[in-house]
Amino acid sequence: MYDTISIRSPHIPDLIYLQIVQATKRLEQIDMETGEVLWQVTTAELVGSYDSRMQIRFMSGNKIMITGSPHKFILGHNVLGGPDDIRACCRYLVSLAMYRLGIKLPLWAEWELMRADVTYCFGLASQAEVKEFFKMMRGCTYPRREAMNFGLNSVYFKGAATTLKAYNKGPEFRVHDKPRLKKLNSTSQLYTKANLNLLEKVGDRIVRWEVEVRKRKLVYDKINNMCGNLNDWYFEKVYIDEVCKVMKEGAQEMEIVRSIDDVKTRLKDVYPGRKANNLFGIWSRIQMESEATVKNSVSQPTWWRYTKDLAAAGVSLKGAVKILPGLEVVGGSSLRNFVPLPGNQYEVAGIFCDINEAIKQLELTA
Repeated sequence: MYDTISIRSPHIPDLIYLQIVQATKRLEQIDMETGEVLWQVTTAELVGSYDSRMQIRFMSGNKIMITGSPHKFILGHNVLGGPDDIRACCRYLVSLAMYRLGIKLPLWAEWELMRADVTYCFGLASQAEVKEFFKMMRGCTYPRREAMNFGLNSVYFKGAATTLKAYNKGPEFRVHDKPRLKKLNSTSQLYTKANLNLLEKVGDRIVRWEVEVRKRKLVYDKINNMCGNLNDWYFEKVYIDEVCKVMKEGAQEMEIVRSIDDVKTRLKDVYPGRKANNLFGIWSRIQMESEATVKNSVSQPTWWRYTKDLAAAGVSLKGAVKILPGLEVVGGSSLRNFVPLPGNQYEVAGIFCDINEAIKQLELTA
């Protein structure tokens, strides 16, 4: 599914461009009974992916750029169940901007995509398993990128063309969305106390993965970034490629194995005795010393060969075990076969916002 989207307009005639500039100086809707801000348009930078506002920036050449999350605009939150049609997301943003500005804008298909956040949510058995998963992710690497962590339950790899991040959804919802939606309870039956508590409980078990795809990536891959020409298959492929660079696991049909006994058995089934033992020794070192330590102790071609052979056998570098001398503590059952790729059994699928119906309503009233 998709979260934050940025699109850039074609050239806008001078008169309409000036009207947009005037309209965005102060544009918001307030509930006069409660005084709560129902929605807001801003020209400032959005604070993060959790920001629920629409951003309109003014560009050279009489162009504007609109940024926002159709998922949040429709549902009020983005815990799960977002839209999965990139062209519909672009069309929705243009329709919503026209509705809020009260100004006719260029046809959505003529806009350029500048950024799209491709997201997948995975539900584990408990928040304890979510925490265990992020412990396993400590020390993980991405080629030529430095890992950044914001708290214990997240990992972040920033790049010029793509950015990859994974985090526990519950804490973010608790801090940012829940307080805002509580205030809107009087205007929507969706935001009752019971519903918000349920969303928080579900979010505590969700590992959310996002790949932010920028225009630079589309240009590199020779993809036409005009909104009317976009295809969902491309963004799914980019997501899979980016996640596999971190997890070092292909989307092969072979079941991924992580526990000591399973790894040892799998390697002996796939490779001759001596090679299987060597690979098992490397895998064990990674669990004890961390991936970065082992990687730095061997040459780059040797490391590449090790990870390629382990991935080909369906062996995860992120073991669902914590190994101490003479002690093995096995993680939860979900972690043994959890890989954050589309189609994994722990993917939280389903769409809970009808973006096409939302577009229809906006276009009727815009």
